Amino acid sequence: GTDYKLNASSTTIAFTSTPNGNTSATSQTLTGWHMIAVTTGAGTTKIYNNNSEVASASTTAAATTGTSDIYLMQNNTGNLGSFFFYQRALTATEIWYVWNNLKGRYGL
Repeated sequence: GTDYKLNASSTTIAFTSTPNGNTSATSQTLTGWHMIAVTTGAGTTKIYNNNSEVASASTTAAATTGTSDIYLMQNNTGNLGSFFFYQRALTATEIWYVWNNLKGRYGL
């Protein structure tokens, strides 16, 4: 199956999927709480930091479900506050609604 991997450091958000490869957002300031979202669909993978799109890349294969593995923050320290998986790519407006509804939990 397809593997999905999401990692973040203090300056980089990296999302990798097989067979689509790596999509990265560099020059990020990741201190405190951030909502990182990744959407894959319609030939494009996008990374959002809070409610702002910070990276996008063309993809050749659609996201799959069923036999896929998801790896989150494998080599990172820190805490994972929430995780959501949708069976479709969310729009930028939907990403904003999720971020807006969660940010109060983390004092933002």
